[in-house]
Amino acid sequence: GYPRTQFWADNGHALNMGLEFPPYFIPKGVKAPFSEKTRFYDALRWFTFWDWAHGSRKSPQPGDDKSEELMSAGVGLKYVVPDQNLAVRVDCGFPLSPDNDPVDGDNTHTWFSVTKGF
Repeated sequence: GYPRTQFWADNGHALNMGLEFPPYFIPKGVKAPFSEKTRFYDALRWFTFWDWAHGSRKSPQPGDDKSEELMSAGVGLKYVVPDQNLAVRVDCGFPLSPDNDPVDGDNTHTWFSVTKGF
């Protein structure tokens, strides 16, 4: 839910939790696009997530905080076809920390990735 440049730290900890759900509305016999072997029901997943992070600086500059804590949550979709070494993922996160507005002013951040193995 935050841009990657929200807070720079020398030390930090993070916790990520999530739940995945199959697409119950898709019949189990339908083949996945780009695959001869994988069922669409098995390749597609909806997910939710919650992220927490804490970072600290060894020597903060004047006006900078020594430490900061961020929380966000979101939803997403991933499509994985193992026999083609293909994975596509899109997720949308929302900031939850009341004292930390995103530095870019956006309250929604979307991330997209495609991975293809050869």
